[in-house]
Amino acid sequence: MDDELLENQLDHHGINLFYDFSREQKNKRKNVLSASFIQSTQEYKDYRDNETLSNFNQVVLFRYKGDISILRKLDLLASHYWWDESQVLLSNFGTIDRFFQDRSFHLSGEKRINFKLTEFLVKYEFEKGVLDFTDERILTGEQSVGLEGATLSRKRYGLVTIIKLHDPSSSETIRVTDFDISFRYDKVIDNQQNEILRNTNQDSLFGLFDEHVWDETTFKISTHFSGSFGRMMFNSYMNYGTNIKFPTLFQQISSPETIWSDLTRPNLNPEKNTGLEIGFELTGNTSELGAIEGYQISTSLFRNFYENKLRVSFPVGIPVAFYDNVVSAELSGFEMNTKFFLFRKKVTLEFAFSLYSVSDKAAFPFKSEKKVTSNFMIDHAGYSFKLHWFNEGEQVGWIRQETGEFTEVILPDYSNLDLHFSKSFEWKRAKLFLNASGRNLLNKDVILQGLAIRDRRYYLTLGVQL
Repeated sequence: MDDELLENQLDHHGINLFYDFSREQKNKRKNVLSASFIQSTQEYKDYRDNETLSNFNQVVLFRYKGDISILRKLDLLASHYWWDESQVLLSNFGTIDRFFQDRSFHLSGEKRINFKLTEFLVKYEFEKGVLDFTDERILTGEQSVGLEGATLSRKRYGLVTIIKLHDPSSSETIRVTDFDISFRYDKVIDNQQNEILRNTNQDSLFGLFDEHVWDETTFKISTHFSGSFGRMMFNSYMNYGTNIKFPTLFQQISSPETIWSDLTRPNLNPEKNTGLEIGFELTGNTSELGAIEGYQISTSLFRNFYENKLRVSFPVGIPVAFYDNVVSAELSGFEMNTKFFLFRKKVTLEFAFSLYSVSDKAAFPFKSEKKVTSNFMIDHAGYSFKLHWFNEGEQVGWIRQETGEFTEVILPDYSNLDLHFSKSFEWKRAKLFLNASGRNLLNKDVILQGLAIRDRRYYLTLGVQL
């Protein structure tokens, strides 16, 4: 076997089934039962460094939409999720052998009630999951301490209520007005048992946590207006509300004590986001201008404020994800996109730019504060051609070092060019596809820690559809 060989194998299967209980009758609601099965496996082997990764995912899902006796407009869903993964990795400190086994069950029920101008929705969700893991580490030069294995369990309850108001106005300018308001309540209970410590004499750490009980209430308000004046149509919206993201069981398995003994384990807390977004879109018809058929202009302005922003980092020389919180962070920005349609909409010219304000580079690593793009697209007679040029401003990221501290890494501003071409052919009952792409054709390489990124690449894809 070639010692420099990298081997990657991927296998994917999927099945979808549908059954309609109701007869095909006009103006009658259908009662549909559907089932889905998805399974994927991935095997990765690095013979040079003797590293392996094996991943197995499987989902079985059942869904019913329809009526049950006097209860109408129900949406019921049940699913079961399997996840197994084993890793054998090398670090600057020694060998890491990890295994994870996750089993979770999800159940949800949704009921809709429609009135003349109002729709009311209530939804209940339940999740029960168990994560077993082992994390064996053979370190050179020091004794391995910390948590080697445990069984983590989670129960999550969620209740959602949504009220939608739809008002088709008779006004010539504003024709549709929508207003939505939603509330959500979540409660999460995490427990652990069967803890195994790497060093039985180490009593400064016993597992990840005793018990987590989190409960949060969030809300969102959305408004939407659409209408027209002359040959122009417009859409506008505004969204304001809060959102919550709970650390998963897998994210809570980060163990910095095994690497930096002078640091204490971070206490991962739920991430809460308060956001405001305002958008406007204008579409017009300009057929009287000859080649130009029409245009579309869209803009959006947003601001997000985070409490306990979840952050992931991969320390140098330690191929294990480490999760922690940034106490507070803010991201705001302005985005604008303009399109022109020419020659019966067979040719499209697109220009876009984005400006962002990032409060903490550690919370949003390598997030550029400026981006400009332009596209030239042709779509005619089965041929598709796209020329994509872009410019990204300076990107700043933080990389965690072996000592546990962060080092700033700066990627300079960057411009490049991508080209895409595709052609579809029909032959008897078969349809053939040919796709060719060239990325980063200007080829201004950037080297980061010995790894070449933004390098020139070519892709060629052939496909058949029967």
